Amino acid sequence: MTECHPGLVAFFMGNIRNQFKPQVKYPRESEMLTWDKVFKYLKSHDFWTTVMNGVCAYTSLEHLSDDEKLLCDNVFRYSVHIRDVTSESRKHLIRTNMLVEKNERLEFAAPYLCILYMQECWGSTNRAREVPKDFKTFLIDTFTVMDPQTLQKSFGVGKDRRLLECTWQMEFYRAATQVLPNHVYISPDAGADFGSRGFVDFYVDDD
Repeated sequence: MTECHPGLVAFFMGNIRNQFKPQVKYPRESEMLTWDKVFKYLKSHDFWTTVMNGVCAYTSLEHLSDDEKLLCDNVFRYSVHIRDVTSESRKHLIRTNMLVEKNERLEFAAPYLCILYMQECWGSTNRAREVPKDFKTFLIDTFTVMDPQTLQKSFGVGKDRRLLECTWQMEFYRAATQVLPNHVYISPDAGADFGSRGFVDFYVDDD
C-alpha cells in the first residue's frame, strides 16, 4: 500500500499508534490488537479524514497544473516510458515524491498515492458504517441525502413537466446506497426471483 514511501509509512504508523494507543500500551487478551482491527480502521471514514488533512500528497493533488494532471492521468492509464516525457511536470512530480522512475517507466511512488489520485479525479461514495435501525429510519435517511439539485435540474420529466418515476428511482437508489454499509445491498427492479409478474422497485438485503 505504501511501497515504503517514507512519508506515507510515517503517517500510517503514527495514526495507527494514536488510534490504538491503549491496546499498544496496555495490551489485554480481550482487547488484543489484531490486523483485522487495523485494516478496518484504515478503511474507515475517520482515517480518510486524517488523510485529507494530514497527507501532503493529497494537498498537492488539489493543486496540480493541467500538465501535471495530464501526466498523472497517463501514468494511471498507460505505461509511460521516461524518454517520452521531458517536461518540467515530470521533474516536479518526481521531486515531490508523487511519481518515481522504475525500470525506465513512470509510476506512482506508492499504490496509495494512486488511490488518492483516483479519489481526487472521480470522487467516491462514503458508505454508512451501521445499518439503519429500522425501515422508517432507512427511508428518512435516504430522503435526507437525496440531492435536490439533481432532481431540480434533471431533464427526466414528462409532458406535464413532472419528474418521471425512473428519475426518482435512480436518485433514490444512489442515496440508499450511501446510507447502507458495504455489506448491505440494494437491488433495483427485483421481482423475478420472488415469482412476481411485475417488478419490485427495490429490494434490500445483506446476504
